Amino acid sequence: MKNYEVAGHNDGLKVNPYTREIRAMQNEDANPNLVIINPRPGQASAPINVTCVNRYMLLPQNTNEA
Repeated sequence: MKNYEVAGHNDGLKVNPYTREIRAMQNEDANPNLVIINPRPGQASAPINVTCVNRYMLLPQNTNEA
């Protein structure tokens, strides 16, 4: 078992079933950010400011959501 620390209040976790990467969303109410954790090498990305990310980049492939 390994612990990962992320800055801010964690609001949710989601696992990509294909890559096994974990998406951790923080501070959804103000200054939201996303950290992508790859458990195989035990690395976490720098926080990604979600206010500047196109939401379609975060959707699964082959969706028709608008």
